[in-house]
Amino acid sequence: MTTTTSTSAPLLICSISGNPLNTPTSDPVVTPSGYICSRRLLLSKLIDTNSIDPFDPTHSAILNESDLIELQQAASTSSGSHIVPPHPPRPPNHSSFPSLLQSIQNEHDGLVLELFDTRKALEETRRELSQSLYQNDAAVRVIARLAMERDAAREKLASVVAQTAEERAATVQAAAPAPAPAAGEERKNMDVEPPIEIESEETATKSTSSSSPMKIAQVDLDKMISSWKVLSKNRKKKKTKSGQDAATSESLSKYKCVDSKSLHKSNKKGVLCLCVQQFCSGEDNDSQKSLVVSGGVDKQAIVYDTSSQKVVGTLGGATKEVTHVDIHQSLNRVVSCSKDGTLRVYDATEDDYEFIGSVSTEQEEDVWMGVDIHPTGDYLLAVTALGNICFCGVVSEGETKVVTKLAEFRDDGVGGDDGVRYTCSGLHPDGLILGVGTTDGSLKVWDLKTQALASTLKGHEGSVTHLSFSENGYHFASSSSTGEVICWDLRKQKQIATINKPSDDDTIGAVSCVEFDTSGKYLAYVGEEGARITIIKEWGTTASFDYKGGTSLAWGPNANWVVTSSMDRAIKFWGEEEEEDKDIIPEGKID
Repeated sequence: MTTTTSTSAPLLICSISGNPLNTPTSDPVVTPSGYICSRRLLLSKLIDTNSIDPFDPTHSAILNESDLIELQQAASTSSGSHIVPPHPPRPPNHSSFPSLLQSIQNEHDGLVLELFDTRKALEETRRELSQSLYQNDAAVRVIARLAMERDAAREKLASVVAQTAEERAATVQAAAPAPAPAAGEERKNMDVEPPIEIESEETATKSTSSSSPMKIAQVDLDKMISSWKVLSKNRKKKKTKSGQDAATSESLSKYKCVDSKSLHKSNKKGVLCLCVQQFCSGEDNDSQKSLVVSGGVDKQAIVYDTSSQKVVGTLGGATKEVTHVDIHQSLNRVVSCSKDGTLRVYDATEDDYEFIGSVSTEQEEDVWMGVDIHPTGDYLLAVTALGNICFCGVVSEGETKVVTKLAEFRDDGVGGDDGVRYTCSGLHPDGLILGVGTTDGSLKVWDLKTQALASTLKGHEGSVTHLSFSENGYHFASSSSTGEVICWDLRKQKQIATINKPSDDDTIGAVSCVEFDTSGKYLAYVGEEGARITIIKEWGTTASFDYKGGTSLAWGPNANWVVTSSMDRAIKFWGEEEEEDKDIIPEGKID
């Protein structure tokens, strides 16, 4: 409460406006908290504050008009003869430093409150905008999927209508009697093709040109099925030969680190993936060499020849880490996937590897989670995190080769709001079955002949990290982030063994890679604490390789050596130290 004295009459100052209240129309009142102000200004202020006392420091006290106390001022002198007009003083907010500081404090408090309200409104607006953008994105995805289904249905309907018209025309022609040709026109009519055949050819052309791009073309399927027949027929002979030449379990138990290579850049350590393939060389194919392909954090894929102990290819072009690699068994064709969403294909030349093409994911946030080269060498099977399965081909256009996407189909149960994503993939040795792992621990088996999901297997507690098919054709193994490695029977679709369980004594933690050897007798897996080798159907630990941060592994020919990678940039070769006469395991070390 602020008051000012005068020689004529006491002067009242409004606590809201700071103006004197000695005029007849000022109508001064006193609040329960002891502040004097104009009734009109106070009531206007109460409307703005929703009946909250503006002078209450807690801003919680309710103030009504009935709580105000009206003041009556003396409007005359002591003798009552006439009214003495008061002399207005200077405003209090300019008369002293305390009042000036109080005015500045009030201004500061008002600005702070206004800034708080503005920021609160901004945050609410951002939240509403984010929700609207999410709803819009979901609607766009639904519309795109419906449009694709609509186009596929239209194409199928057009194909059915064309086929029905062709059959109806053939029926009508067969039922109608053919007119007998005149004697002079008989030979002439022999050179004219029936109209129905021309119409059938045009209909077939339209049907082929308008086939749905989401399905694998029949000509490609025929080529894959022919390859499957040859591979399945020769599997028994190949299995017998591989089993005879494979290393024994006694030899595996003696494996030690015989060499270590640092092939990737030292400023970005970490090798994320490996694969090995054996090739025949020489005029009579009498000499053999093994190529090791590795992908790393340094955005490169390296091709290393173990026979010459030299790097024969440095595959660049990626802008992020290379996470998956594969090499074809006879064409010397290499494919790599990077976190930048691009799949790249390289073909070997006389002294290097040549980039021939790439395929990118349709969405920026989507990445490739696995890639495999089909046994024919002309096709690639790749999966993305959001559930897309892409069938790509290497097509020759004159003297050049081009990589193109031939078909694509997706898993509607992946990539949604539930957070389930694809994590890895593996192709059956015959090339007609694709296995895919997910973040929820399930395995999905796809039939490439029909591009349909054949079965879903569940058994892992954590996310599936890797899977591998055995060369025998009916076993495959999968690993998970929780450590367990499960071996499955593809015929019965059930588990036959579970190893490296968290409760086991000799566990290596989370497993990042699992691989069968070429004979199908041994299974190796690598994880946080090293690598292990086990014998199928016995499931005991045959060999142990202890080191930290394992990421991937691959078998050498006939299981005569094993190569592993880790996050310390080292690529290590494991084998028998005394078997130097085999000249398969590289010798010497790189400092």
